[in-house]
Formats: sequence, C-alpha cells, structure tokens
Amino acid sequence: MNPVDEIFSGFGGPTAIAVATGIKVQTVCDWRAKGRKNIPSWRRSAVLRAANEARIVLSQSAIAYLEQEGAA
Repeated sequence: MNPVDEIFSGFGGPTAIAVATGIKVQTVCDWRAKGRKNIPSWRRSAVLRAANEARIVLSQSAIAYLEQEGAA
C-alpha cells in the first residue's frame, strides 16, 4: 500500500487528518487529488505528531515517509 493511502486509512480519512492537525480539509484532500499521492514535506511532521498523539499504528515505511524532509 502506498504510504499516503495508509496514512489516510489509519486516520479514517481526510477529515480526521484535518481535525487532528488543524489543516483545512480541502488542503488535506488535495494531497490525493487527481491521482497525486503526496503530503508536502512541510506538513509531514504535523501529520506524524497527530498520528502519534492519536496512537495510530503505521507501518515503518509510512513512518519513514512522514519523517522525510525536503521531499516534495
């Protein structure tokens, strides 16, 4: 599974990510719009922090993806 798909699934969808991170729902939806599957690097730490706070279990590859810096 793609790391972005796994992250969305783990949270339960874009609205849950938006609520947990304080990022607008439309912004979160855009991360997967039109076949794109990318969380901007400057948003990944907020998503990882929210996943940890919510005790969402992610695979090592999804965690590594969220820990990447400078990837667009």
